Amino acid sequence: MSTRFQILLVLLAATLVVVPSAVNGQGQPDDFGRFVGSLEDAFGRSDADAVLGYAGGRIDLAIEGGARQYSRAQAKYVLRSFLESNPVHSFALVVNTSNQKGRFLEGTMRAGKANYDVFVWVRNRSGSWEVREIIFQKRKR
Repeated sequence: MSTRFQILLVLLAATLVVVPSAVNGQGQPDDFGRFVGSLEDAFGRSDADAVLGYAGGRIDLAIEGGARQYSRAQAKYVLRSFLESNPVHSFALVVNTSNQKGRFLEGTMRAGKANYDVFVWVRNRSGSWEVREIIFQKRKR
């Protein structure tokens, strides 16, 4: 086997390993992709219960600058009130980055009469994705 062919074979094998991970930015594209899709769907339906169904016992929630840590039950009440006052017209998670501690999802949301940037920090805990923090920042016009 020629050296050139061996190099080509190694590059092809590396591409097959990297490309599926790049689709969703995760080594387990199906699980993470389904999780992100479910989260987008829950936000899109203004369903605080479904969004926080992915949360652990405590969650950091910041709405237009008022950041606080809540129990999941408290966070459901706060998020439900926010989403009822600002019904979601559209929601999309558009950026997905990661570090050793978790994944950061950035999205856009049109709710009520305003547009928001949304930031969600999630981490994998015992094989399941868990929402740890949600931040809503109202866009200036």
